[in-house]
Amino acid sequence: TEDAQMLGAHTFEYSIIPHNGTWKDAKVYKLARDFIVPLIAHEDLPHKGILKDTYSFMKIEPDEIVISAIKKAEDDDSMVVRAFNIVDREIEAKITLPKNVKRAWLTNLNEEIIKEIESVSKNLITLKVPPHKIITIKIQF
Repeated sequence: TEDAQMLGAHTFEYSIIPHNGTWKDAKVYKLARDFIVPLIAHEDLPHKGILKDTYSFMKIEPDEIVISAIKKAEDDDSMVVRAFNIVDREIEAKITLPKNVKRAWLTNLNEEIIKEIESVSKNLITLKVPPHKIITIKIQF
């Protein structure tokens, strides 16, 4: 190919996921995500900690809302969560966090505030996500 930018040998991995019904009904997107980003376990030295035996950092419902990033905000100590709606209908997303939220905002991809999210109750944020929409939420604890 003239002017090709990826010269040389390449190695690719792929997966075939047999399923019944549509890819949405079978939630193939979750299996694909697990294939692309496998869970990595890390063993640490035994030490006394403050967490319970089971702990959830964050829960997002329903499954059609897929997390693509969790990070510290660029300009302060807030947390940024980026997710997207995988389906072609509006979804009411529920984000449950381990501690109470003071404020939360919808932002653009540059983390510039678009509007405050009013539906924050203790450690739960609820918002409607349009079909195939990426959302970025800035959360202040």
